[in-house]
Amino acid sequence: IAFMGIIVFVFLVNTISGEGNDRIDSNAIKEVEKNGSVRVIVHIDSESKMLDENAKENKIIRDNVKRKLDENIVSMEVSKDELRQLIRNDDVERIEVDYIMRILLQDSTKIINASLSWTKQLSSLNLTGINQTICIIDTGINHSHSALGGCFGDNDAYSNCKVLGGYDFVSNDNDPMDDNGHGTEVAGVAAGNGTINGVAPGAKIISIKSLDNTGTGTTSNVVAGINWCVGNSSLYNISVISMSVGTSEVY
Repeated sequence: IAFMGIIVFVFLVNTISGEGNDRIDSNAIKEVEKNGSVRVIVHIDSESKMLDENAKENKIIRDNVKRKLDENIVSMEVSKDELRQLIRNDDVERIEVDYIMRILLQDSTKIINASLSWTKQLSSLNLTGINQTICIIDTGINHSHSALGGCFGDNDAYSNCKVLGGYDFVSNDNDPMDDNGHGTEVAGVAAGNGTINGVAPGAKIISIKSLDNTGTGTTSNVVAGINWCVGNSSLYNISVISMSVGTSEVY
Protein backbone atom coordinates (compact mmCIF):
# COMPACT_ATOMS: atom_id res chain seq x y z
CA ILE A 1 0.00 0.00 0.00
CA ALA A 2 2.83 2.40 0.88
CA PHE A 3 4.51 1.56 -2.41
CA MET A 4 1.31 2.31 -4.33
CA GLY A 5 1.01 5.63 -2.48
CA ILE A 6 4.50 6.58 -3.61
CA ILE A 7 3.60 5.70 -7.20
CA VAL A 8 0.48 7.92 -7.06
CA PHE A 9 2.46 10.80 -5.58
CA VAL A 10 5.18 10.49 -8.20
CA PHE A 11 2.48 10.34 -10.90
CA LEU A 12 1.00 13.62 -9.70
CA VAL A 13 4.40 15.30 -9.53
CA ASN A 14 5.26 13.99 -13.00
CA THR A 15 1.93 15.30 -14.29
CA ILE A 16 3.03 18.77 -13.26
CA SER A 17 6.66 18.63 -14.36
CA GLY A 18 5.71 16.81 -17.54
CA GLU A 19 3.60 19.80 -18.55
CA GLY A 20 6.62 22.01 -17.84
CA ASN A 21 4.91 24.44 -15.47
CA ASP A 22 5.42 25.87 -12.03
CA ARG A 23 1.80 26.86 -11.58
CA ILE A 24 1.12 24.51 -8.67
CA ASP A 25 2.13 24.93 -5.04
CA SER A 26 4.02 21.70 -4.32
CA ASN A 27 2.42 21.58 -0.87
CA ALA A 28 -0.94 21.04 -2.57
CA ILE A 29 0.39 17.76 -3.98
CA LYS A 30 1.66 16.68 -0.56
CA GLU A 31 -1.61 17.57 1.14
CA VAL A 32 -3.86 15.82 -1.37
CA GLU A 33 -1.69 12.73 -1.20
CA LYS A 34 -1.85 12.78 2.60
CA ASN A 35 -5.56 13.46 3.07
CA GLY A 36 -7.21 12.67 -0.27
CA SER A 37 -8.35 16.27 -0.72
CA VAL A 38 -6.89 19.73 -0.45
CA ARG A 39 -8.25 23.23 -0.12
CA VAL A 40 -6.70 25.48 -2.76
CA ILE A 41 -6.87 29.00 -4.19
CA VAL A 42 -7.16 28.85 -7.98
CA HIS A 43 -6.19 31.73 -10.29
CA ILE A 44 -7.96 31.48 -13.65
CA ASP A 45 -7.02 33.27 -16.87
CA SER A 46 -9.08 36.43 -17.31
CA GLU A 47 -10.11 35.33 -20.82
CA SER A 48 -11.28 31.91 -19.67
CA LYS A 49 -14.91 30.76 -19.74
CA MET A 50 -14.41 28.39 -16.81
CA LEU A 51 -16.40 30.59 -14.45
CA ASP A 52 -19.33 31.03 -16.82
CA GLU A 53 -22.35 29.25 -15.39
CA ASN A 54 -23.13 27.36 -18.59
CA ALA A 55 -19.54 26.41 -19.45
CA LYS A 56 -18.76 22.71 -19.56
CA GLU A 57 -15.58 23.36 -17.57
CA ASN A 58 -17.64 25.03 -14.85
CA LYS A 59 -18.72 21.77 -13.16
CA ILE A 60 -15.56 21.37 -11.12
CA ILE A 61 -15.86 25.00 -10.04
CA ARG A 62 -19.58 24.82 -9.32
CA ASP A 63 -19.27 21.65 -7.24
CA ASN A 64 -16.28 22.69 -5.15
CA VAL A 65 -15.99 26.45 -4.86
CA LYS A 66 -15.95 27.78 -1.30
CA ARG A 67 -15.51 31.47 -1.94
CA LYS A 68 -14.94 33.82 -4.87
CA LEU A 69 -12.07 36.13 -3.99
CA ASP A 70 -11.92 38.13 -7.20
CA GLU A 71 -13.31 37.99 -10.74
CA ASN A 72 -10.93 35.16 -11.62
CA ILE A 73 -9.81 33.81 -8.25
CA VAL A 74 -11.71 31.20 -6.22
CA SER A 75 -11.04 29.01 -3.22
CA MET A 76 -12.00 25.36 -3.62
CA GLU A 77 -11.69 22.00 -1.92
CA VAL A 78 -10.77 19.34 -4.46
CA SER A 79 -9.99 15.66 -4.63
CA LYS A 80 -6.85 14.16 -6.13
CA ASP A 81 -8.53 13.63 -9.49
CA GLU A 82 -10.04 17.12 -9.52
CA LEU A 83 -6.66 18.63 -8.70
CA ARG A 84 -5.18 16.72 -11.63
CA GLN A 85 -7.90 18.13 -13.91
CA LEU A 86 -7.11 21.66 -12.78
CA ILE A 87 -3.39 21.14 -13.36
CA ARG A 88 -4.06 19.95 -16.90
CA ASN A 89 -6.32 22.89 -17.72
CA ASP A 90 -4.40 25.59 -19.58
CA ASP A 91 -6.85 28.23 -18.34
CA VAL A 92 -5.60 27.73 -14.78
CA GLU A 93 -2.75 30.15 -14.18
CA ARG A 94 -1.82 29.18 -10.65
CA ILE A 95 -2.90 26.87 -7.83
CA GLU A 96 -1.97 27.64 -4.23
CA VAL A 97 -2.78 25.92 -0.96
CA ASP A 98 -5.50 27.70 0.99
CA TYR A 99 -3.42 27.52 4.15
CA ILE A 100 -4.94 27.32 7.61
CA MET A 101 -4.36 30.55 9.56
CA ARG A 102 -4.17 30.77 13.36
CA ILE A 103 -4.15 33.70 15.73
CA LEU A 104 -0.80 35.15 16.80
CA LEU A 105 -0.35 38.00 19.25
CA GLN A 106 3.03 38.90 20.76
CA ASP A 107 3.08 42.63 21.40
CA SER A 108 1.18 45.05 23.60
CA THR A 109 0.90 48.77 24.21
CA LYS A 110 3.36 48.72 27.11
CA ILE A 111 5.95 46.65 25.25
CA ILE A 112 6.12 49.16 22.40
CA ASN A 113 5.81 52.21 24.71
CA ALA A 114 2.89 53.52 22.66
CA SER A 115 2.08 56.16 25.28
CA LEU A 116 5.22 58.06 24.25
CA SER A 117 3.59 58.91 20.91
CA TRP A 118 0.35 60.34 22.29
CA THR A 119 1.86 63.74 23.10
CA LYS A 120 3.57 63.99 19.71
CA GLN A 121 1.90 66.10 17.04
CA LEU A 122 1.64 66.01 13.27
CA SER A 123 -0.04 68.96 11.53
CA SER A 124 -1.14 70.18 14.98
CA LEU A 125 -2.87 66.87 15.74
CA ASN A 126 -1.86 64.51 18.53
CA LEU A 127 -0.93 61.05 17.31
CA THR A 128 -3.81 59.25 19.01
CA GLY A 129 -5.56 57.86 15.92
CA ILE A 130 -8.30 60.47 15.87
CA ASN A 131 -10.14 60.72 12.52
CA GLN A 132 -8.62 57.39 11.44
CA THR A 133 -10.10 53.88 11.27
CA ILE A 134 -8.33 50.58 11.88
CA CYS A 135 -9.63 47.48 10.09
CA ILE A 136 -8.98 44.49 12.35
CA ILE A 137 -9.04 41.06 10.70
CA ASP A 138 -9.30 38.45 13.43
CA THR A 139 -11.91 36.47 15.38
CA GLY A 140 -14.33 39.40 15.48
CA ILE A 141 -14.72 42.00 18.22
CA ASN A 142 -16.92 42.11 21.31
CA HIS A 143 -18.14 45.64 20.65
CA SER A 144 -20.15 45.66 23.89
CA HIS A 145 -16.90 46.09 25.84
CA SER A 146 -16.81 49.55 27.44
CA ALA A 147 -13.25 50.23 26.25
CA LEU A 148 -14.45 49.57 22.69
CA GLY A 149 -17.40 51.92 22.80
CA GLY A 150 -20.11 49.57 24.04
CA CYS A 151 -22.05 49.63 20.75
CA PHE A 152 -21.97 48.52 17.11
CA GLY A 153 -22.39 50.96 14.23
CA ASP A 154 -24.06 48.50 11.79
CA ASN A 155 -21.80 49.71 8.95
CA ASP A 156 -22.89 53.32 9.32
CA ALA A 157 -19.81 55.39 8.53
CA TYR A 158 -21.24 58.29 10.57
CA SER A 159 -22.08 56.22 13.64
CA ASN A 160 -20.95 57.47 17.04
CA CYS A 161 -19.95 53.91 17.95
CA LYS A 162 -16.23 53.18 18.12
CA VAL A 163 -16.76 49.90 16.21
CA LEU A 164 -18.37 51.25 13.05
CA GLY A 165 -19.21 47.86 11.55
CA GLY A 166 -17.61 45.03 9.59
CA TYR A 167 -18.37 41.57 8.27
CA ASP A 168 -18.25 37.94 9.41
CA PHE A 169 -16.64 35.77 6.69
CA VAL A 170 -16.97 32.66 8.86
CA SER A 171 -20.77 32.77 9.05
CA ASN A 172 -21.20 35.11 6.07
CA ASP A 173 -23.26 37.75 7.82
CA ASN A 174 -22.97 41.32 9.11
CA ASP A 175 -22.48 40.37 12.77
CA PRO A 176 -18.72 39.93 13.39
CA MET A 177 -19.09 39.20 17.10
CA ASP A 178 -16.01 37.71 18.77
CA ASP A 179 -16.53 34.14 20.01
CA ASN A 180 -12.86 33.54 20.85
CA GLY A 181 -11.57 36.66 22.61
CA HIS A 182 -8.43 37.25 20.58
CA GLY A 183 -9.94 39.81 18.21
CA THR A 184 -11.28 41.81 21.14
CA GLU A 185 -7.84 41.78 22.75
CA VAL A 186 -6.25 42.95 19.49
CA ALA A 187 -8.82 45.73 19.20
CA GLY A 188 -8.00 46.80 22.76
CA VAL A 189 -4.28 46.89 22.01
CA ALA A 190 -4.92 48.83 18.79
CA ALA A 191 -7.52 51.37 19.87
CA GLY A 192 -8.91 50.67 23.32
CA ASN A 193 -10.06 53.77 25.18
CA GLY A 194 -10.81 53.25 28.82
CA THR A 195 -8.97 52.25 31.98
CA ILE A 196 -6.19 51.00 29.72
CA ASN A 197 -5.64 52.75 26.41
CA GLY A 198 -4.53 51.15 23.17
CA VAL A 199 -1.89 52.34 20.72
CA ALA A 200 -4.36 54.69 19.01
CA PRO A 201 -7.17 55.30 21.53
CA GLY A 202 -8.86 57.92 19.35
CA ALA A 203 -9.27 55.66 16.32
CA LYS A 204 -12.47 54.07 15.06
CA ILE A 205 -12.58 50.31 14.31
CA ILE A 206 -13.91 48.01 11.62
CA SER A 207 -14.31 44.38 12.71
CA ILE A 208 -13.63 41.66 10.14
CA LYS A 209 -14.19 38.11 11.39
CA SER A 210 -12.06 35.74 9.27
CA LEU A 211 -11.17 33.30 12.08
CA ASP A 212 -13.58 31.06 13.98
CA ASN A 213 -14.08 30.40 17.70
CA THR A 214 -10.91 28.29 17.81
CA GLY A 215 -8.85 31.08 16.27
CA THR A 216 -8.57 29.20 13.00
CA GLY A 217 -9.44 30.22 9.46
CA THR A 218 -8.26 30.00 5.88
CA THR A 219 -6.09 32.14 3.67
CA SER A 220 -9.11 32.84 1.46
CA ASN A 221 -11.15 34.17 4.38
CA VAL A 222 -8.27 36.44 5.37
CA VAL A 223 -7.88 37.63 1.76
CA ALA A 224 -11.63 38.27 1.59
CA GLY A 225 -11.26 40.37 4.73
CA ILE A 226 -8.41 42.37 3.22
CA ASN A 227 -10.47 42.96 0.08
CA TRP A 228 -13.38 44.21 2.22
CA CYS A 229 -11.12 46.65 4.07
CA VAL A 230 -9.50 47.95 0.89
CA GLY A 231 -12.81 48.20 -0.96
CA ASN A 232 -14.38 50.20 1.86
CA SER A 233 -11.33 52.24 2.84
CA SER A 234 -12.70 55.54 1.51
CA LEU A 235 -16.13 55.08 3.06
CA TYR A 236 -14.78 54.44 6.57
CA ASN A 237 -11.45 56.30 6.23
CA ILE A 238 -9.53 53.08 6.86
CA SER A 239 -5.81 53.86 7.01
CA VAL A 240 -4.56 50.70 8.76
CA ILE A 241 -5.23 46.97 8.46
CA SER A 242 -4.28 44.91 11.52
CA MET A 243 -3.74 41.14 11.33
CA SER A 244 -2.19 38.86 13.96
CA VAL A 245 -2.23 35.61 12.02
CA GLY A 246 0.22 33.11 10.64
CA THR A 247 0.50 29.46 9.71
CA SER A 248 2.62 26.58 10.91
CA GLU A 249 1.37 24.16 8.26
CA VAL A 250 4.09 21.75 7.17
CA TYR A 251 3.48 19.25 4.35
